[in-house]
Amino acid sequence: LGPLVPGHEYLLAEVNGRQVILALGQRKTTPSADGDVVDEYWYSASREMIHLRNGRLHVIMGMHTEWRDNRSTPPAWSALQAQGQAAQWQRTRDEMPYYRFDIQDRIRTQALAHPPGAVPEGLPTQGHAIRWAQDHIETTTPKGYRWVYTQNFALAANQVVYSEQCISPELCLRLQRKY
Repeated sequence: LGPLVPGHEYLLAEVNGRQVILALGQRKTTPSADGDVVDEYWYSASREMIHLRNGRLHVIMGMHTEWRDNRSTPPAWSALQAQGQAAQWQRTRDEMPYYRFDIQDRIRTQALAHPPGAVPEGLPTQGHAIRWAQDHIETTTPKGYRWVYTQNFALAANQVVYSEQCISPELCLRLQRKY
């Protein structure tokens, strides 16, 4: 990976051992009763697009598995920390290939007292303590099998700065912000 152009925001994605840099194309902030909803659209040189909503994968295009639509309202990171207990919620999404519509993912999100594993290098620590959260997800594969997995999030000032998230059993990503 070459040098990054100063003044832009980047996302380093590790996909199945391969590293890809995505550049921020657009950020939209929408106020809500639970706090701001931040939608970010990241683009790679290979025409992949990752739409993150408050740091979570929301829509993914240009990869073997795509999430075409997502109709969910995850709990705000600040609310999760204030509650001190796990939050239960549901994600409804559409996936390609196989024309899978209205997939129901049952999710339990909880704050973690410690990192779930080795802490990645390069997390921003100046002025912000890193807090960790984890999603426990129950869903189904394209063949109808039960799929249970976890996702991990590192937060600084209620913004996800690092995460480990999956799109399918064969496609998991590590995402880290680069400034």
